[in-house]
Amino acid sequence: MSKKSLFATIVISLTFIGCNQSGQLQGLVPASGTVTFNAQPVEGATIIFVPDSGNVNARSASATSGVNGKFTLMTLQPSDGAYPGSYKVTVEKTETTGDVWLEGTNERKTKLVDTRMITNMLPLKYRDQKTSDLLVEIPPKGNKNIELKLEGKADLTPKKPQGPGR
Repeated sequence: MSKKSLFATIVISLTFIGCNQSGQLQGLVPASGTVTFNAQPVEGATIIFVPDSGNVNARSASATSGVNGKFTLMTLQPSDGAYPGSYKVTVEKTETTGDVWLEGTNERKTKLVDTRMITNMLPLKYRDQKTSDLLVEIPPKGNKNIELKLEGKADLTPKKPQGPGR
């Protein structure tokens, strides 16, 4: 076997470690539930389950909440679930208004105009794993009734986007 063939075989093998022949991860269990904010369902929230440091074999799982705040976690493929264990959970929902466009008549006088504003629809503490107090334990047989109950007050003041690409 040539060095290139051996290298390709190793790369392909490493890619699928922990997967069965269909490309699915072994050991995932069903994990789904509902997210509410002040007892009202939240549609369109991004939910991320981050494994606790003691949960070394787990991976992060995520979902976007749908109608009535319902969500189903995915780790690798849609709705494939999560590994059993303890997770810190973050939840974020934003709304963006405005737009970005080029203004000007030629290349030398063209400028980028950015009127985007982002509004956080949920309290900011839930969007960061350091400040979120949401902890979930997923048992070995899974959990289809996870309840993420967010409370508090959202700062609905639109703000300019921050960070890279700004």
